[in-house]
Amino acid sequence: MTGSPRSANTPRSRGPRGGDSDTRGDILAAARTVFADRGYTAASLRGIAREAGVDPALLHHYFDGKVDLYWQAVMAPLASRGMARPDPPTILAGILAGPREEVGRRWAAAFLRLWDAQDGPEHFRALVHGLTTSEEGLRTIREFLMQEVFHPLVHALGVDHPDLRAQLAATQLIGLGMGRYVGRLPELRDLPADALAVIVGDAIQHYLFDPLPSGLLPTPPPEA
Repeated sequence: MTGSPRSANTPRSRGPRGGDSDTRGDILAAARTVFADRGYTAASLRGIAREAGVDPALLHHYFDGKVDLYWQAVMAPLASRGMARPDPPTILAGILAGPREEVGRRWAAAFLRLWDAQDGPEHFRALVHGLTTSEEGLRTIREFLMQEVFHPLVHALGVDHPDLRAQLAATQLIGLGMGRYVGRLPELRDLPADALAVIVGDAIQHYLFDPLPSGLLPTPPPEA
């Protein structure tokens, strides 16, 4: 997931292309370099196009925006070629649709649906292996999840300390994934997903909505 640094002022040579597959491959390679060097948040489609030596419009020809390019360039190769890309807006809409008191359970259920699917556990283990052996990869996936999933979800709920609550909730899901798919702890591995969604979901619900200990955290700034 790393690549040799390249000056932002030194674009790649725009020599003849061998065809669509070569152009798409150049964009993917450039994206991996830029995401590794700059992280998910700071990376831009224009910067990736400059690294690849292509017109920025080509990125939209081959990929459906930054999330899709990130998935195809960074996540899919770690998991498995052809793994379906989750759609964050669809996932968020499903979690937010329904009673507020069941948000945690819906969030846990969405996580389990994704990774319990066919070959999902193998994908999860491959992702963990790839990310834990690369500091750059760990940084990009952290930024991706926080920017595209965790923070938008918790900010939409209108709670205090949304970033802290998002990260606390994330620890529950990461721990669940590690126990169920990586460590394959027998009770977590064999318990039906609907039961796990209730148990873990209630812990997530606590992190999302219950009062945080007073006096331990700074007072959040007033909303504009």
